[in-house]
Parts: sequence; C-alpha cells; structure tokens
Amino acid sequence: MKRFLRLCAAIVVVFIATGCMATTKTQQPDQNDVQTGYPGKWEQATLTEDEFGFKLIVVRQNDEKWVLESKTTCFWTRQLVGRTVWLRWGPVESFLMNDQGQICEFWTGERME
Repeated sequence: MKRFLRLCAAIVVVFIATGCMATTKTQQPDQNDVQTGYPGKWEQATLTEDEFGFKLIVVRQNDEKWVLESKTTCFWTRQLVGRTVWLRWGPVESFLMNDQGQICEFWTGERME
C-alpha cells in the first residue's frame, strides 16, 4: 500500500512539473494566424512611440514608419516601447500582438518619412 501511495505521489509531482514548464508558442511572422481568426500574416515590428495607448508609431521590417491610432485603449503597449511586437499591417486597419497573445486593434494612419 505504501508503494502504491508513493507511486501516485510521484506521478502527481511529474504532472505538476510538466504543466509548470509548458510554454505557449508565439506566432511566427510567415504563418497565417488560425488561432486569433484575423486574416493575413504577422510580422515583427518595433514600437518606437506610444501616446498612452491611443496613438503609436511602429517601424515595420521594411523600415517604413507608420502611425497607428487605436480603436480601443491598449494598456500594454506603453510597456513595450523600444521593443519588438507582432504587427499585422493593413492599409485601413492593423493589429498588434504581444508575446502573451493579447491583441489590440488600430486604424492605420499616415506613413511617416
């Protein structure tokens, strides 16, 4: 009986340990996003400026700078200024996603020179 209890305890410890070590896979820029339901492709971009989550400036991989204006307030963008985020750019609307998979929607504004 003691062996059985020890075996059960060991199995529980293994399940807990493997669950704690599991990580979520971030979206790759070339893949169509099936998980979020948004069409198109994600690319990496650098968030260079944030005006309280309402107006952002991002630099795309092709070195184009764009102004994005939020449809709703995005609270996590302020923390990622100067860092790489995932961008799904569109001529009318764009989406930003952080590494935790949180997505904010933006109107695509003007291109900066």
